[in-house]
Amino acid sequence: MDAGQPATEIRGAMMQQSGLLLPLRERKQKLGLAPLRKSFPSTPKGFAGLVPRPGVALAKTGVFAGEGAFSLCIKRRYVFLIILLAVQISTSPASAKTWVTDYASSHLGFTGKQEDESFNGSFKNFQAMIDFDPAKPESGKITASIDIASATAGSADRDAYLPQKDWFNASLFPKAEFATTAIKAAAKPSCFEADGTLTIKGITKPVTLPFCLTQEGDHMRAKGELILSRKDFNIGTGQWASEALVANSVTVNVYLAAK
Repeated sequence: MDAGQPATEIRGAMMQQSGLLLPLRERKQKLGLAPLRKSFPSTPKGFAGLVPRPGVALAKTGVFAGEGAFSLCIKRRYVFLIILLAVQISTSPASAKTWVTDYASSHLGFTGKQEDESFNGSFKNFQAMIDFDPAKPESGKITASIDIASATAGSADRDAYLPQKDWFNASLFPKAEFATTAIKAAAKPSCFEADGTLTIKGITKPVTLPFCLTQEGDHMRAKGELILSRKDFNIGTGQWASEALVANSVTVNVYLAAK
């Protein structure tokens, strides 16, 4: 450094060497106090057209494009999804009412004919799950599981035959199952039609159970009737296959009490 050089020039040269004349951001970067600005990340799949270009200011927020704009875009995306979910929940069908079945006041029976003589039977044990609102029948769901070994048919001889292989084969197929696929209102007030499937002896068939509701005190009572063909489910085979011995048609009577 020249001794004859003016003091102001000497001070300027020293500041230039030390970096004091650089802008604040560059001075911080030179001293290791601030990292270099990261490059703008590539636009993720699904956000094309939503992320502003680098260097373009957001008109209303004042946030410049880059990491800030990308973060803001992500937040807006999540807000949109939350609003959409809330709309879907608010417009979804109301859940049906769950009934508590009163089994002591309920009955699941059947009527058949043996050598042209009618007889009545029943299943003593069964479980029913009922989610049903008469005002919104289409949102309802009904399922039932029937204990085959609990069947009785009005005589000791018939009761002994029912669990055997030619009839229900209860040891191999201990349960019969019913489940609705659709419920709709019928023409008669307080009456409905439950379309569903019935499985007996491992054979599943479509069925329709019509039923009507009545209110008795704190109980809702459902009464329905369904006609089945025993041969559809291989019930009464072998020596019992002839309709001269046992009629093919069997009427199933459903009487449920619940609250």
